[in-house]
Amino acid sequence: MTKNILFIFGTRPEAIKLAPLIIALKENKLFNISICISSQHIELLNQVLEFFNIKPDYNLNIMTEKQTLFDITTKCLTQFETIFNKSKPELIIVQGDTTTAFTGALAGFYAKIPVAHIEAGLRTFDRNNPFPEEINRKLIAQLATFHFAPTEKNKNDLQKEGINNNVWVVGNTVIDALNHTLNIVENGFTPPFTICKKNNKKLILVTGHRRESIGKPFENLCKQLIEISNDKSIEIIFSLHLNPNIQETAHKLLNSIPNIKLIDPQSYPNFIWMMSQSDLIITDSGGIQEEAPHLGIPILVTRKQTERSESKNNNNKLVDLTNKSLVPEAKKLLQNANNHCKKSYQESPYGDGKSSKTISSILETIL
Repeated sequence: MTKNILFIFGTRPEAIKLAPLIIALKENKLFNISICISSQHIELLNQVLEFFNIKPDYNLNIMTEKQTLFDITTKCLTQFETIFNKSKPELIIVQGDTTTAFTGALAGFYAKIPVAHIEAGLRTFDRNNPFPEEINRKLIAQLATFHFAPTEKNKNDLQKEGINNNVWVVGNTVIDALNHTLNIVENGFTPPFTICKKNNKKLILVTGHRRESIGKPFENLCKQLIEISNDKSIEIIFSLHLNPNIQETAHKLLNSIPNIKLIDPQSYPNFIWMMSQSDLIITDSGGIQEEAPHLGIPILVTRKQTERSESKNNNNKLVDLTNKSLVPEAKKLLQNANNHCKKSYQESPYGDGKSSKTISSILETIL
């Protein structure tokens, strides 16, 4: 007898990390899969859905201009009961730490439907960094029945919170998605724009989007990028988030800098292609902290804390922009850029790219 499984997600990172699992479970005849998206980030989400050929069954369409956490939480929660009545799930799957994931887990708990948490156990132990993701993760852990942790450290941190049952270490499904995309990127993929490293220039790829980074930290990031760009042997590509606060600050400070190029958010394959061309990545993204080590590319993480300490090493460093400069660390890593093993992929602390198949086998057993 088939089991009804409902996926709930709403942002681009969730979609990237759940896509391989959705595909794996759809291939298993024991499962009947439904997909509910909140459209918490509609433009970026749709790019991923199209790339992985995923068609949602339900769309909450919650996104509005200048939406708040209160908006996201209440709009999601009040619609889930109707979705549950239609889809009749016997298991709900959420991923990571978004407000959509938290409300999906809470709704599942209210409806007494088991919840599986993908990417469970990540912690910074600082409730305000990242905000609100750290608390969302802790709350989902208390609501979920099944916990799929990427690493042993994540499992241990769950156990410290009293979560000892139904915990499996499975790696991170982002490596599954990355490997799938690399196969496309490395076999004749041509992005719809040109990024050329001229005269052996070093290429730095930059992203920045977190709530706690907006304001002074983001201004500091831009000013330090200007200082780095004084070295004309360096080119900087800044893939800007759609947040208007970020767009306004970046364009105001960086538009006139010749070797800094501001671009719109790219589709997932485009972005992976850009990563593969880079000598250094500067970011506050969680997913890129997992992807860059697999690609063997040095990374500077512009955050106060990281929940992905497994990948921290001499080529993966945390830089708090409120009290520390990126400039010396960037110069140091670029000096060693020719020595890092880009193209011959590194051993990833986040698994071997078979996480989705592992999760599928576990769900087949427990359901």
